[in-house]
Amino acid sequence: MIVLRRTLLRLAVLSAGRIAVGSLPVRGGREFADLAGSSAGAPAEVLIIRHAEQPERGSLVHLSDVGRARAAALPKLFPTPFAAPTFLFATRPSKESARPLETLQPLAAALGLRIDDRFPDDAYAQLASTILTGAHYAGAHVLICWHHGTIPALAAALGAVHAPARWPEAQYDHVWQLRYGRDAVTFDDRLARLMPGDRKT
Repeated sequence: MIVLRRTLLRLAVLSAGRIAVGSLPVRGGREFADLAGSSAGAPAEVLIIRHAEQPERGSLVHLSDVGRARAAALPKLFPTPFAAPTFLFATRPSKESARPLETLQPLAAALGLRIDDRFPDDAYAQLASTILTGAHYAGAHVLICWHHGTIPALAAALGAVHAPARWPEAQYDHVWQLRYGRDAVTFDDRLARLMPGDRKT
């Protein structure tokens, strides 16, 4: 039974990496191969955020002043309204962008956590597989900071079939929350409310 569950989980992860994200309701759950009962077990929760604001012109490698202020405010989300993460992931820095890593640095310092930035932007399926099958992520609270263009595909690879099909270009104040139960992955699109001008509803 354990071997069978492990096989089902791996098949689900591989399939999720190929899912085309459709335009679906914001809330919902996914039947997902009994993740919590697999040999590795599923994380308790995965949060996905976009990197903080970028400059409006010039080099886009680093955060803008507003982006750095949002990054500094990120620790205010923990431990309420969200449970404090036990693992942090950011897109691997490139010559085009170090923004996801920079967004998480104040939070990592506040929590005393290391940021795992080994996965490039297009390796979201590999990242999802690592989180869903790695034994030390079982029952963990994971926070991922990524680029908005590939966030929907990342969410799908993690099992969230009811995530929006796209992350809006000007949106920085949302948190996508995936919670893993025995029989389903539930998805919520929640507001961060960290900065003046962030939406309240």
